[in-house]
Amino acid sequence: MNVNSERARLSRRHLLIMLVCCLLPVAAIGAVWALDIPLSSVLVFGLLLLCPLGHLLMMRGGHHHH
Repeated sequence: MNVNSERARLSRRHLLIMLVCCLLPVAAIGAVWALDIPLSSVLVFGLLLLCPLGHLLMMRGGHHHH
């Protein structure tokens, strides 16, 4: 496999991930504003998701070194 094509594929993947990670909070804020959802319930739900999401992000790729 060509090193340049692999690098371009990873660069496109990185760009897509960055785009999703930047647009997702903007869409969430827009939804909270448009649907008039109480901010306190959104914060509680966000705190409940923080731990499992953080764990999944840290453990992706199977970084289990024995």
